Amino acid sequence: RFPDEIIKLAVVGDERIKIKGADNLLESGELPTIPINDQNSSIRPILLWGDSHATYVILAFESLCKKHNASIYVAAKAGIPPILGTTRAERSGMQQYNAAVYDFIKQKQIKDVVLVCRWAVYPLGDSFAQKSPSLVDCSKANSSARQTFATQLPLTIDKLTSLGVRVW
Repeated sequence: RFPDEIIKLAVVGDERIKIKGADNLLESGELPTIPINDQNSSIRPILLWGDSHATYVILAFESLCKKHNASIYVAAKAGIPPILGTTRAERSGMQQYNAAVYDFIKQKQIKDVVLVCRWAVYPLGDSFAQKSPSLVDCSKANSSARQTFATQLPLTIDKLTSLGVRVW
């Protein structure tokens, strides 16, 4: 039996935070920040970028931001891994969205990017949900999802680091 304090920490439900505004990036050119609606903190050149799994770590980042009186940008969109030059048949606009995030990073001179994603599902699929891998290289339509992942994720990281960005 664990002490009550440990049980309280261990019991985690759906701790995902829903962030509004990432969907409007193509129209507005802006991304939301966390903590949400915090007018007193300074925005740091940091971006949390990922699919819906990035929303599960927002509470941790929000806590850090409050501790350091800072805000950071968030680009979290369901079903869209932070991998440039890729698409998925079931996610129209994915390539354009990721390109817009990359442009945002350049424009705002973001210095640190934290990539958070359900990485395995994109090259391997999801046997539990009975979904096949669906990641497609936009420049090579006949490459497998595994090949696409193996080439495009390192290329994404290279493009970011060439801007002077530290990728976490």
